[in-house]
Amino acid sequence: MGYRFATLALALLAAAPALAQTKSADEPGPMTIDAEHIEGVSEIEFTARGNAEIKRDELSIFGDVLRYNAEFGRIEGDGGVRMQQGVDRLFGPHLLYNSLDDTGTFEQPGFLMQRALPAHGGAEHMEFLGKDKYRFRNATFTTCSPAKEDWRLEAAEIELDYEAEEGKAKSPRMR
Repeated sequence: MGYRFATLALALLAAAPALAQTKSADEPGPMTIDAEHIEGVSEIEFTARGNAEIKRDELSIFGDVLRYNAEFGRIEGDGGVRMQQGVDRLFGPHLLYNSLDDTGTFEQPGFLMQRALPAHGGAEHMEFLGKDKYRFRNATFTTCSPAKEDWRLEAAEIELDYEAEEGKAKSPRMR
């Protein structure tokens, strides 16, 4: 019961500035934080533990522990982290993400991109390079169905830029 009240209070605190002024199309909506336990310092920094969830617009992040710093837009997740960003889904043990400029890192991520041509794979390390731009290190990538993987690209590095509609691979190998 207590954490639901905290979630409501946090949502209202985040929404208050948006209610006071007209929101433009480029401004993010209010952020909501939900968890079994939430603790924080004023309106600046929160730690959510136990079935933690942070949502804003098309971004949802789930994890055992999530930390959010409103001043810098920084989100850190530990333990069973799952991220949905628009149609892309990623999962792994540790996430550092800047919600202000869509940059950050994800350790040992698996990914499922549900674009016009769906793709999935995994990597040792992932970097968010801005909106719809990703870099994967020691990665695999395929557009095949998980049940019938006819081919798979393995590479030391894969860069995907969905805005420019291009991808690059270093030291690629097809399997």
